[in-house]
Amino acid sequence: MNLVYLRKLVFKIGLILFLFLLGQPLSAKSAGAFFYSCKATKGFVAEDKCLSVTYTFDITGYTDVWNYCPCPNLKVKIKNKTQKIIYLDLEKSFFVRGDEAEPFYVQSSTSTESGKAGGLLVNTGSIAGALGVAGAVGTILNGVNIGSGSSSTTTTTYSQRIIAIPPSSAVVLKTMSLFIPGNETFSKNGISCTQENKGLYITAGHKEIEEGKSIEYNEEKSPFKFSTFIGYTVDNESTTLLTFQNKIYVKKITGIKYSALSGNINWDYLEETIPNWKKLNSFWLRSSL
Repeated sequence: MNLVYLRKLVFKIGLILFLFLLGQPLSAKSAGAFFYSCKATKGFVAEDKCLSVTYTFDITGYTDVWNYCPCPNLKVKIKNKTQKIIYLDLEKSFFVRGDEAEPFYVQSSTSTESGKAGGLLVNTGSIAGALGVAGAVGTILNGVNIGSGSSSTTTTTYSQRIIAIPPSSAVVLKTMSLFIPGNETFSKNGISCTQENKGLYITAGHKEIEEGKSIEYNEEKSPFKFSTFIGYTVDNESTTLLTFQNKIYVKKITGIKYSALSGNINWDYLEETIPNWKKLNSFWLRSSL
């Protein structure tokens, strides 16, 4: 094999390889963030004869010098549609992440003080009696302390378990983070959530979703489902707790540029990538990839 022939062979091989690579698509770009569009389930109950519920997604942020990680929360607004007082029982009202439930009621918090004892401890049994509250609400109130009690060193503050909603009025329940550390269902589906000094640090890793691409889910296959379960009474003489539940799920996940939402919002890019994105019930997370 002479040198000229060898050079021609190398040239042909190189040309074939070049043409082959030229015809291949460019390597996919990993998404810097993920946009989650949510949808109500088929059995979603937005209201019953007494109450209506409204969901609002709210984004707070874990920030430091180097990055910004959004922490999506859910605010639940409950409106009394009747002309009677509605009594919400927060211990029997829950926010459910996947299959893990967290009550809206936080029992108490304790702080240590020094100095002379002071303050007043009020047992709501006396309040229930003074107000003439009987039935289920009266039973609930009799078992709970609200206000504060103190000794010379310690003060315990009790949160309010029963919330009364006046006629044609509304209350916003405690804001709930969509993701918390330790949820195995969500961690198996790419969510990383850790508690740090500055708050929750949440990122997502969906390797199968490239920038500009989306994956859609039906209700059954969705990796992320959330719901609220509300317990309440209408008549203070009633011993029956009324309940209703509503559920939402992530319908679609879209890979996007991290810069599209982390700083100055890139309106054109978002509208092109996720049409009508501002009208969707949605949140976003930074990518961990």
